[in-house]
Amino acid sequence: MSYADADGQRFVSVSGRAALVLDREKIQELWNPVYKAWFPKGLDDPQIALLRVDAEQAEYWEAQSSAMVQLISLVKELVIRPNYLPGENQKVDLSETRGETEKLGIGI
Repeated sequence: MSYADADGQRFVSVSGRAALVLDREKIQELWNPVYKAWFPKGLDDPQIALLRVDAEQAEYWEAQSSAMVQLISLVKELVIRPNYLPGENQKVDLSETRGETEKLGIGI
């Protein structure tokens, strides 16, 4: 799964194992009338399903300067350090925390 805030120069990527969920009660619990745009038959649409993702790793990037400043810095750094990656970047391993959060009833 990915999220991009291009204006704020922030990007997040979450990876993990996905499972198809066909639980009609859960679908009804999460239903919002806005979804009728994609599912005109509403809750009776047989194509409705949920996708559950058990996150295992997350990564984010955040750049704090304008695109032009980033481009100039990138070109400069690539000449000096070929493996340079601009902005802040962090990786988080969520697989180690899953057991602890599940004990608390928090699903990551």
